[in-house]
Amino acid sequence: MEQAAYFVALLTVVTLPGAAAIWLVVHPFIRFWRRAGSAWTYLAAFGASAAVMAGIFMARETLLSVRFGVRTPLVVAAVLLYAAAVVLRVPIDRRIGLRVLLGIPEVSAAAGSRGLVTDGIYARLRHPRYVNVGLATLAMALFSNNLAAYLTVAGYVPVILIVTHFEERELRERFGQAYEEYRARVPRFLPRFGRR
Repeated sequence: MEQAAYFVALLTVVTLPGAAAIWLVVHPFIRFWRRAGSAWTYLAAFGASAAVMAGIFMARETLLSVRFGVRTPLVVAAVLLYAAAVVLRVPIDRRIGLRVLLGIPEVSAAAGSRGLVTDGIYARLRHPRYVNVGLATLAMALFSNNLAAYLTVAGYVPVILIVTHFEERELRERFGQAYEEYRARVPRFLPRFGRR
């Protein structure tokens, strides 16, 4: 079980910052990337991601050296959180396709857009994908019980706040008043229960 915990910690510590690198390369500079074109955008974004992941992987022994050991209550909590992430993922996948997941409508104005998604899970949360990733990452950190994994989760919070700021700016530019109205009635990350 300790070896599985190590590999889960490694996966967490390598992949989440790699994904964040993509978000942070693209979202703040979306106007530039639209002019540069999707090929350059993806080359830069995935290049930055690969560089971040490679750097972390090379430093893995040092980064993953503080282990607290596998603990059954944490494993149970991890399984429950990961199950919640999987359950949340299903309605997300029903509402958005691979094109949206890859950011094609944001990067290429000519690629077309299917419009603002405001139904299903998106009627409860504006950013369910980021909640999904956060739940899954927290689950992985709890399972691995590794300091670097916990720090990765802690780092996810400010990064995702920055990314959503820029993403919402893009959505306001693309959808105008429709997005403002949606933004006013639907919370960002935590659903409101009991009212619609």
